[in-house]
Amino acid sequence: MNTIQRPLSIFLLAALASCSGIGFHGEHSLQTSQGVVLRSGSDGENGKLQYRLSSGSSYQPRLIKTHERSSVVSWFGVTVESISAELARKLAVEAWTGVRVVRVLPGMAASTAGLLTGDLILEINGKPVINDAQFIEMIEFSTQPGVACDLRVVRGVGTSTSGAGNDARAFNITLIPGEKEITDSQTDSIELDTSLGVLKVTGMQLAEIPADLGATVYGLSQARVYVVGIVTGSPAYLAGLRGGDQVQMCNGEPVTSLAQVARQVLSIAAEEGIAIDLAGKDIEFMEQASTESVDADSLVLGVRGPLGAHEASFELQNIDDVGFEFHIPILFDYDSDLDSTNWEALDFIFQFLGTYQSRYKPSETRQVERKSLLSLFPFGMFEFEKNEHGRRTTLFWLIRWRSRNR
Repeated sequence: MNTIQRPLSIFLLAALASCSGIGFHGEHSLQTSQGVVLRSGSDGENGKLQYRLSSGSSYQPRLIKTHERSSVVSWFGVTVESISAELARKLAVEAWTGVRVVRVLPGMAASTAGLLTGDLILEINGKPVINDAQFIEMIEFSTQPGVACDLRVVRGVGTSTSGAGNDARAFNITLIPGEKEITDSQTDSIELDTSLGVLKVTGMQLAEIPADLGATVYGLSQARVYVVGIVTGSPAYLAGLRGGDQVQMCNGEPVTSLAQVARQVLSIAAEEGIAIDLAGKDIEFMEQASTESVDADSLVLGVRGPLGAHEASFELQNIDDVGFEFHIPILFDYDSDLDSTNWEALDFIFQFLGTYQSRYKPSETRQVERKSLLSLFPFGMFEFEKNEHGRRTTLFWLIRWRSRNR
């Protein structure tokens, strides 16, 4: 059976079919969620570690590991710029030799040492400075907070009191660096096994964390299966499944692998005559499923996630095949898809009869969220709007009242 029924009262107009167009949608744009966090916390060494699931591109889920480390480095409290060829010509100096001070922060190490805006810094502890990036690296890796260092500085470049060139002079400055904390972030991505076949007939994107990764991510050497993303309006969405749910039970059996769930789903789909194109691991799953007997016509999943424990029971459906179009020129247009329904009646030049728009919305709870708007008579004389927050009614364009959901 098909659990997603669309009201098709439009067939009352079938007598006009000779001048109408009817069609079905062949494709559906899948919408999946991102950023299911499995673990987040300290790495035990003054850093932060996070593991999260991502839907990835082309519906290939990934485990994203982000490692942030904090450290204290030297800081001069100065902003500089490289001496490019253009700036060198302007200042009448050699290009890419030293850096030019653009800003000196009050009260910081550079200000205390006497550096001024416009100074050129040529060396740090006798080592030549080439550009601004290298200057920062030298400060962070070649100096220490609180330990004095020597700077070779040129002042007065680009100025002249005699009209005959620069009144520049070179000298040394002793500077005691301050300190600042910096964070270095490293991100790694690992592809996870999934089943596009399961996605196509349920609307949920599954991913398996294998046992070897499980020991690192959640401290147990066992595989787990997670819902990474949900297609809005799909059977899984309507059944209350959401991203971040761990699939613990499948048709009464404890879940130990993605293959187990995929075999059940694909077997039921085959028994129900739901046609889907199989590729990759789904072919292997289906071959394994052919040796098993499945005494079920629906899928029952027990999950636990950020929204708590939940049992979802639903029938399968090829979500790419959901949708209907009906068109009678001038009189009526109807268009439905997996997550939306729209119709227009006598809607030409300006609205004579009415329009209706309804769409499922991503939900942060296990409840279905849907927004709908019914507009009747010219220019929306009567309008009735409903969403997850409540209802709004408008009569004769001016009279309005609202009711809110608690």
